[in-house]
Amino acid sequence: MAKQISRGGRVVSFLVPILIMLGILAIPSYGGTFQLGVLVRVGLSSPGVNNWELGAGATSGAPSVTGDVVPYWQNNQDRRVEIEYQRGTNTLQVRLYQDATNSGTPNSINFNPAGGSLVAAGATWTIPAASFFVTATSGPITPSSISLSNIALTGLSGALNILQPVQQTTLSASRLSGGATATVAESQDIVFQGDATGSWRLTGILRLTGIAGVAGVSGNNLAFGFAGSATGADVPEASTLSLIGLGMVVVGLCHRRWQAKK
Repeated sequence: MAKQISRGGRVVSFLVPILIMLGILAIPSYGGTFQLGVLVRVGLSSPGVNNWELGAGATSGAPSVTGDVVPYWQNNQDRRVEIEYQRGTNTLQVRLYQDATNSGTPNSINFNPAGGSLVAAGATWTIPAASFFVTATSGPITPSSISLSNIALTGLSGALNILQPVQQTTLSASRLSGGATATVAESQDIVFQGDATGSWRLTGILRLTGIAGVAGVSGNNLAFGFAGSATGADVPEASTLSLIGLGMVVVGLCHRRWQAKK
């Protein structure tokens, strides 16, 4: 009897560390905070230098990925902008269409943070009020303005869980000739959880004025900024649950076999 108990104990003591290790390997790993930033602006500050208009990166600062707007901005023209996070491919995509609809081929850039899908499926996203803004910077002689209207937040596969909705669906900033910088931001933080896949899309209609003529805006004179961060733990993935279940079955079989030999 003592020999059987010893043998059963050795089997269990051998299997437990293996099962624990398999469980650890199967559990997804996520950072505490996952940040993304976007900047859409007027470019053409000088030939060959900082001529991008679409930017995206891991923060709201200098973008990691940039792209051009072709054809260039037209004065007082509506253009649809889409900012989309696809959790399955860990891709942030910024798209700017030629008009107020999403028909035709847009200008677009993709940003893929290093490390794979770092955002938990059930993560809570926060867009701080101050980081979601439009600005018309002083400098150009020509009066200028920027507006982002029809702001909406939606899912790609089903609805989002909106905890704090968008308060201002239109953001507008303008300055007179020689006037001071004008910046307008959201009135409160936007907080939500992604759709069934952990993905989401933010859309709006951008309009810029004062971009015509040699005394018009350039560089960062007109810009729309956005930054968001995600926090929260994921639920176990299917592979994790399968390994946990397998481990329970193996331990149960070993225990049953040991009982049969008693």
